[in-house]
Order: sequence, then C-alpha cells, then structure tokens
Amino acid sequence: MSSPNELTLVQRLCDGKEDAWTELIRDYSGLLLGIAGRTFGAHGFQYASQDSEDVVAGVWRNLLERENRLLEKCRIRGGLLPLLVTLTRNRAVDLMRRHKNFIVPLSESLPEPESPPPESESLPDAALLNPQLFEVLSSREQTCIRLFYLQGKKYREIEKLTGISTNSIGPTLKRALAKLKDQLGERRGT
Repeated sequence: MSSPNELTLVQRLCDGKEDAWTELIRDYSGLLLGIAGRTFGAHGFQYASQDSEDVVAGVWRNLLERENRLLEKCRIRGGLLPLLVTLTRNRAVDLMRRHKNFIVPLSESLPEPESPPPESESLPDAALLNPQLFEVLSSREQTCIRLFYLQGKKYREIEKLTGISTNSIGPTLKRALAKLKDQLGERRGT
C-alpha cells in the first residue's frame, strides 16, 4: 500500500502542480537509476550511466504522455511506486533490445585458431592460411566464423557479443562453410 505522502504527490501531479514534478524527480530518480542498472545487470548487458539516465527519462516521458492517464490510474489504484518500477524495467528492456542489433566489431587480424567442438564441421585449413577467402562471406558470417572457429566461443557467448540469436548461429556457420568450400573449389580449379 502506498504511503500518504505518495498518494498526496500523485494527486498533486494529477492536478498539474509544477513543484510536484520537481519533487517526484528529486525523490525517485536515484531509485529508478538503480532499478535500471540492476535490470541491465540481470540480463548481462554492459551499460553506461547515460543508458540508465535514458531509461529514467523515458519513464518521465511515459508519465507525461496522454494527459497523465497513468498518473490518474495510480491515483485511483493508490500505487505510484509499482508503476515506476514496472515502467523502468520495461524501458530498460526496450533499450537492451535496441542495442541488441549492434554487432561487436572484430579486429582485422585473425587470431590463432582453436579447435572447434567435435560435433561441428571444421573450418577448411586453406581458409586459415588465406584470409582473403573470407571476403566472399557477409560480415555476419565472418563474425560467426571468427568467433566460433578462431576464438572458440560457444553459441551463447556469440549471442551475447553480437546479438545474433543462438538459433541463427548454426545455420549461419553452415552457410559460411559452404561458401568457403565453394571458393576453395573455384580457386583450385575444380
């Protein structure tokens, strides 16, 4: 149940009192920044302080949208804090989804290869000796090949680094290997 001060604050916010917004932001921003940070951490998302600040700014925007409808619901139900927590977590998840589309850039030099897991098809040795063969691959395929075969990363690790779902990594690797083998066949004249 909400405290009387919280209910009074919600009523003042609904009435459009400017000092109520100042009080809300002053009293709850630190808490919401912490919730955003914990949400990011719980999902293994590496974030900067501006990411948490963006999340909290999104919460304040949500409260102001549509003539304060969310605040009116809080006033009727009597609970501001649960709404703020829910909005903060939702905005944090939204931000992580937007960032998931970015791919981690890899260095141009190829690291020493590690042996892939025994259940998977192996990378042709000629591809390791001739990095130019990788030019036939898309950037997504190159990234998967380098992370899986050359750096020995597991599918879950690749997903965390690149945002490529674990269900897509196997087919991407298979396509990339087929392209490399075709390229090797063409270069050998077969």
